[in-house]
Amino acid sequence: MSLLGLLAGCATATDTSTLPDEAIGVGALAAQCDSPAPLPNPTPAPVGQPPPTPRPDGFYDPTDPAPPGLVAAGYTVIWYLPGAPSGVLLTLRSLVSHLRTLDGFVKVVAAPGSPLMFPSEKNLVFDRLVAGTEVQQTCGQVAQDVVMRFMEIGVPTAAPTDNPAGTSAA
Repeated sequence: MSLLGLLAGCATATDTSTLPDEAIGVGALAAQCDSPAPLPNPTPAPVGQPPPTPRPDGFYDPTDPAPPGLVAAGYTVIWYLPGAPSGVLLTLRSLVSHLRTLDGFVKVVAAPGSPLMFPSEKNLVFDRLVAGTEVQQTCGQVAQDVVMRFMEIGVPTAAPTDNPAGTSAA
């Protein structure tokens, strides 16, 4: 089975018990996300270096670059566009803080990305390994449900449905 077939077959609803009373960010449609896609040239793991240790809060300020190798070490990295609106950064910081308190979502960090990562000029790029392949998804805004599904299965539903705060899209 191909990686895309594996990813497409993994779609499942997010357990609503993991969502806070009000979801952080916007609904899935308002996030304006592209479909997740495997990278043709994955980021190599740093050779001869110990696994990176991210910041305790998981959020890197725009002037603090993330250590290399986070994706290779199994972290989901939410890269943000340098110069992204302050509201996006505040929402992203809240989301990362919340997710790191949940079982299964501890390995998430947010960091400023290289401007070359954002050809579509969207604010965010989600990045992680799925079955040994690096997969990325770009979004314009922070959407808790989309991030959680990306972290759980690598691929959210192909056509996201908008969901009211505090609920999960199926």
